[in-house]
Amino acid sequence: MENTFYETLIAELSDEERPVFEDLLSRLVELDGNLDGLSDQDKQSLSGLAARHQVSSDLANQETLQADVVSAAETSTQETSIVSNVTETLRPMETEFGAYLLDNINEHLCQSGASTADAVRYAFHNRWMPENLKNRDVCENLYYRFIDDIDEANRSLKEQSPSKANNDIVVAVGLAWFTNLYRCYQLVEAEGEI
Repeated sequence: MENTFYETLIAELSDEERPVFEDLLSRLVELDGNLDGLSDQDKQSLSGLAARHQVSSDLANQETLQADVVSAAETSTQETSIVSNVTETLRPMETEFGAYLLDNINEHLCQSGASTADAVRYAFHNRWMPENLKNRDVCENLYYRFIDDIDEANRSLKEQSPSKANNDIVVAVGLAWFTNLYRCYQLVEAEGEI
Protein backbone atom coordinates (compact mmCIF):
# COMPACT_ATOMS: atom_id res chain seq x y z
CA MET A 1 0.00 0.00 0.00
CA GLU A 2 2.73 2.45 -0.90
CA ASN A 3 0.50 4.30 -3.36
CA THR A 4 -0.65 7.59 -1.80
CA PHE A 5 -3.90 7.49 -3.80
CA TYR A 6 -4.91 4.26 -2.08
CA GLU A 7 -3.73 5.55 1.26
CA THR A 8 -5.91 8.65 1.04
CA LEU A 9 -8.83 6.56 -0.19
CA ILE A 10 -8.43 4.11 2.69
CA ALA A 11 -8.19 7.00 5.16
CA GLU A 12 -11.67 8.13 4.07
CA LEU A 13 -13.19 4.71 4.79
CA SER A 14 -14.80 3.73 8.07
CA ASP A 15 -13.24 1.09 10.34
CA GLU A 16 -15.73 -1.47 8.98
CA GLU A 17 -15.08 -0.62 5.33
CA ARG A 18 -11.28 -0.52 5.49
CA PRO A 19 -10.63 -4.30 5.73
CA VAL A 20 -13.23 -5.01 3.04
CA PHE A 21 -11.59 -2.54 0.64
CA GLU A 22 -8.06 -3.80 1.39
CA ASP A 23 -9.21 -7.38 0.76
CA LEU A 24 -10.87 -6.36 -2.54
CA LEU A 25 -7.79 -4.37 -3.55
CA SER A 26 -5.45 -7.32 -2.93
CA ARG A 27 -7.75 -9.59 -5.02
CA LEU A 28 -7.78 -7.05 -7.82
CA VAL A 29 -3.97 -6.87 -7.73
CA GLU A 30 -3.84 -10.66 -8.06
CA LEU A 31 -6.25 -10.47 -11.02
CA ASP A 32 -4.23 -7.66 -12.69
CA GLY A 33 -7.19 -5.28 -12.30
CA ASN A 34 -9.67 -7.55 -14.12
CA LEU A 35 -13.02 -6.97 -12.39
CA ASP A 36 -14.55 -9.96 -14.18
CA GLY A 37 -12.40 -12.26 -12.06
CA LEU A 38 -14.09 -11.13 -8.83
CA SER A 39 -16.84 -13.26 -7.31
CA ASP A 40 -20.41 -11.97 -7.31
CA GLN A 41 -20.16 -11.26 -3.58
CA ASP A 42 -16.94 -9.26 -4.11
CA LYS A 43 -18.58 -7.30 -6.92
CA GLN A 44 -21.53 -6.50 -4.63
CA SER A 45 -19.17 -5.37 -1.86
CA LEU A 46 -17.26 -3.16 -4.30
CA SER A 47 -20.44 -1.62 -5.74
CA GLY A 48 -21.77 -1.02 -2.20
CA LEU A 49 -18.56 0.80 -1.24
CA ALA A 50 -18.66 2.84 -4.43
CA ALA A 51 -22.33 3.75 -3.97
CA ARG A 52 -21.83 4.92 -0.37
CA HIS A 53 -18.84 7.03 -1.27
CA GLN A 54 -20.39 8.38 -4.46
CA VAL A 55 -23.26 9.78 -2.39
CA SER A 56 -20.87 11.48 0.03
CA SER A 57 -18.79 12.73 -2.90
CA ASP A 58 -21.93 14.16 -4.55
CA LEU A 59 -22.86 15.94 -1.31
CA ALA A 60 -19.36 17.41 -1.06
CA ASN A 61 -19.57 18.59 -4.68
CA GLN A 62 -22.98 20.14 -4.02
CA GLU A 63 -21.59 22.03 -1.00
CA THR A 64 -18.67 23.27 -3.12
CA LEU A 65 -21.08 24.39 -5.85
CA GLN A 66 -23.19 26.29 -3.31
CA ALA A 67 -20.06 28.02 -1.97
CA ASP A 68 -19.10 29.01 -5.54
CA VAL A 69 -22.57 30.44 -6.16
CA VAL A 70 -22.28 32.55 -2.99
CA SER A 71 -18.83 33.81 -4.00
CA ALA A 72 -20.11 34.59 -7.52
CA ALA A 73 -22.95 36.60 -6.00
CA GLU A 74 -20.40 38.64 -4.06
CA THR A 75 -18.70 39.89 -7.26
CA SER A 76 -17.65 43.48 -6.82
CA THR A 77 -18.93 46.34 -8.94
CA GLN A 78 -15.44 46.87 -10.29
CA GLU A 79 -15.34 43.32 -11.71
CA THR A 80 -18.82 43.76 -13.17
CA SER A 81 -17.82 47.01 -14.83
CA ILE A 82 -14.82 45.30 -16.46
CA VAL A 83 -17.15 42.78 -18.12
CA SER A 84 -19.59 45.47 -19.22
CA ASN A 85 -16.73 47.53 -20.68
CA VAL A 86 -15.81 44.58 -22.89
CA THR A 87 -19.33 44.39 -24.30
CA GLU A 88 -19.43 48.13 -24.86
CA THR A 89 -16.23 48.26 -26.94
CA LEU A 90 -16.61 45.09 -29.00
CA ARG A 91 -19.42 45.72 -31.46
CA PRO A 92 -18.38 43.85 -34.60
CA MET A 93 -21.75 44.35 -36.30
CA GLU A 94 -21.03 48.07 -36.46
CA THR A 95 -18.23 47.43 -38.97
CA GLU A 96 -18.89 46.53 -42.59
CA PHE A 97 -16.96 43.25 -42.35
CA GLY A 98 -18.78 42.37 -39.11
CA ALA A 99 -22.10 42.98 -40.85
CA TYR A 100 -20.90 40.76 -43.72
CA LEU A 101 -20.02 38.01 -41.20
CA LEU A 102 -23.43 38.20 -39.52
CA ASP A 103 -25.21 38.19 -42.88
CA ASN A 104 -23.33 35.00 -43.81
CA ILE A 105 -24.13 33.37 -40.48
CA ASN A 106 -27.81 34.27 -40.82
CA GLU A 107 -27.92 33.07 -44.43
CA HIS A 108 -26.19 29.73 -43.82
CA LEU A 109 -26.97 28.80 -40.21
CA CYS A 110 -30.35 30.36 -39.40
CA GLN A 111 -32.38 28.73 -42.18
CA SER A 112 -33.88 26.10 -39.85
CA GLY A 113 -35.15 28.70 -37.40
CA ALA A 114 -32.11 29.09 -35.15
CA SER A 115 -31.53 32.51 -33.61
CA THR A 116 -28.53 34.57 -34.63
CA ALA A 117 -27.11 34.15 -31.11
CA ASP A 118 -27.34 30.35 -31.36
CA ALA A 119 -25.82 30.45 -34.83
CA VAL A 120 -22.90 32.55 -33.56
CA ARG A 121 -22.32 30.06 -30.72
CA TYR A 122 -22.41 27.18 -33.19
CA ALA A 123 -20.04 28.93 -35.61
CA PHE A 124 -17.60 29.79 -32.83
CA HIS A 125 -17.52 26.35 -31.21
CA ASN A 126 -17.29 24.54 -34.55
CA ARG A 127 -14.89 27.04 -36.18
CA TRP A 128 -17.40 27.47 -38.97
CA MET A 129 -16.55 29.52 -42.01
CA PRO A 130 -18.31 29.63 -45.40
CA GLU A 131 -16.70 27.48 -48.07
CA ASN A 132 -16.34 30.42 -50.46
CA LEU A 133 -13.79 32.03 -48.10
CA LYS A 134 -11.35 29.30 -49.09
CA ASN A 135 -11.32 30.66 -52.63
CA ARG A 136 -8.49 33.13 -53.27
CA ASP A 137 -10.50 35.22 -55.78
CA VAL A 138 -13.38 35.67 -53.34
CA CYS A 139 -10.94 36.58 -50.55
CA GLU A 140 -9.19 39.15 -52.74
CA ASN A 141 -12.51 40.74 -53.60
CA LEU A 142 -13.52 40.83 -49.92
CA TYR A 143 -10.13 42.11 -48.82
CA TYR A 144 -10.25 45.13 -51.10
CA ARG A 145 -13.93 45.69 -50.32
CA PHE A 146 -13.38 45.68 -46.51
CA ILE A 147 -9.66 46.55 -46.37
CA ASP A 148 -9.91 48.95 -43.40
CA ASP A 149 -11.98 46.57 -41.24
CA ILE A 150 -9.78 43.57 -42.08
CA ASP A 151 -6.54 45.44 -41.39
CA GLU A 152 -7.93 46.75 -38.09
CA ALA A 153 -9.04 43.27 -37.03
CA ASN A 154 -5.60 41.84 -37.85
CA ARG A 155 -3.49 44.76 -36.59
CA SER A 156 -2.60 43.29 -33.19
CA LEU A 157 -1.89 39.87 -34.70
CA LYS A 158 0.48 41.38 -37.25
CA GLU A 159 2.28 43.33 -34.52
CA GLN A 160 2.75 40.24 -32.34
CA SER A 161 3.63 37.83 -35.11
CA PRO A 162 5.16 39.63 -38.07
CA SER A 163 5.48 36.84 -40.63
CA LYS A 164 5.01 36.73 -44.37
CA ALA A 165 2.00 34.41 -43.90
CA ASN A 166 0.08 37.30 -42.32
CA ASN A 167 0.48 39.24 -45.57
CA ASP A 168 -1.41 36.60 -47.56
CA ILE A 169 -4.91 37.83 -48.46
CA VAL A 170 -6.63 34.49 -47.74
CA VAL A 171 -4.98 34.36 -44.30
CA ALA A 172 -5.88 38.00 -43.62
CA VAL A 173 -9.55 37.43 -44.48
CA GLY A 174 -9.64 34.21 -42.42
CA LEU A 175 -8.06 35.90 -39.41
CA ALA A 176 -10.48 38.81 -39.68
CA TRP A 177 -13.38 36.34 -39.93
CA PHE A 178 -12.43 34.51 -36.75
CA THR A 179 -11.49 37.69 -34.88
CA ASN A 180 -14.93 39.14 -35.60
CA LEU A 181 -16.61 35.80 -34.87
CA TYR A 182 -14.89 35.75 -31.48
CA ARG A 183 -16.08 39.29 -30.75
CA CYS A 184 -19.63 38.30 -31.73
CA TYR A 185 -19.38 35.27 -29.45
CA GLN A 186 -18.17 37.43 -26.54
CA LEU A 187 -21.09 39.77 -27.10
CA VAL A 188 -23.61 36.90 -27.22
CA GLU A 189 -22.21 35.38 -24.03
CA ALA A 190 -22.24 38.74 -22.22
CA GLU A 191 -25.64 39.98 -23.38
CA GLY A 192 -27.44 36.84 -24.56
CA GLU A 193 -28.13 38.26 -27.99
CA ILE A 194 -26.49 40.14 -30.78
